[in-house]
Amino acid sequence: MLRDYYEVLGVAQDATEMEIKKAYKKMALKLHPDKNQHRLEEAEKEFKELSNAYTTLVDKNERAWYDSHKDQILRGAANDDDYEPDHINIFPYFSPSCFSGFDVKDPKSFYNVYAAVFTALAQEEQPHIPTGKKHIFATLGGPDTPISEVNAFYDQWRNFVTFKNFSWKDKYNPNEAESRQVRRLIEKENTKERSKAKREYNESIRSLVTHVRKLDRRIIEHRRQQQLKEEEERCAKDERKKADIEAKRKAVAEAASTYWDELENDFDFDEAFDVLDQVMEQGMSDKQKKKLKKADDEQKDYFCQVCKKLFRSKAKIEEHKLTKKHKENWKKKGHLYPEPEESSEEEEEDEEEEEEEEEEEDSSVP
Repeated sequence: MLRDYYEVLGVAQDATEMEIKKAYKKMALKLHPDKNQHRLEEAEKEFKELSNAYTTLVDKNERAWYDSHKDQILRGAANDDDYEPDHINIFPYFSPSCFSGFDVKDPKSFYNVYAAVFTALAQEEQPHIPTGKKHIFATLGGPDTPISEVNAFYDQWRNFVTFKNFSWKDKYNPNEAESRQVRRLIEKENTKERSKAKREYNESIRSLVTHVRKLDRRIIEHRRQQQLKEEEERCAKDERKKADIEAKRKAVAEAASTYWDELENDFDFDEAFDVLDQVMEQGMSDKQKKKLKKADDEQKDYFCQVCKKLFRSKAKIEEHKLTKKHKENWKKKGHLYPEPEESSEEEEEDEEEEEEEEEEEDSSVP
């Protein structure tokens, strides 16, 4: 027997959406088949009933329809004047207990039970289809039906509009009208009742289709596959994005390195020293200019053009030339900077004599 969905979730009929979600989580932890292995078959039925109640009540539109048809659903029967005599009553099929499993060989399986329901509904419509108009109703299919056909079935039936005229819903008999005016009023009232009944019937069939779709394992499996595919695509997109960022970083770093290398190669340090000497020599005496030139020559001797570094002494620069970094730079750029010629012994003697003369001149100054 089908239970009230509010009773299944243990909430009041005016419960909020948050209260319904909270109650479902609590009951799901308690009734999940994984936690009830000792009574697995019973737990699966209870959990299916719980899931069905939750998915109906958590949806605003489905909940509104359920509330307005709850009595018929619980009774498994429509009101006496809802349907034509001998026509199918859809309300028992809102209960998960109306079918047993998904084995297509079982006459009571999901596929066989609901295929019979929709076939019967389609057959009921056939006599009411206008002459000359063709309308083919999609069938439910089986477990191996392509997902495109499954989706086509649900798309058609979720937009179901009946061809029935619902003439049995007329409240009055036009033939009993006393006058033309009364007849018109009767026809107007009957049309109103027919439209109302037709609208309610369409909503009932669409609600049944929504209910069946939620139970359809083909739809559930397809949705799961889509989620996996989307997750894989998202991961692949993230990987491509990371690779693009890394490639851009590498390109920027290489461009920067190339820029500085070209800048260093094009920069004339000798010319820079000459310009600096010209600035500093302004206002100097010949003697001061001579000392400046000597200091510049020493600085040039102690400057490594390959590594762009200035050292304090000859010993320091010689030590630098033995380093791994200098050797690597020399392999890359050494051909651009020929080794400076070593000073001859005569030049060194001349330099020593000049230094002695300068010292004597300095000592002679009072």
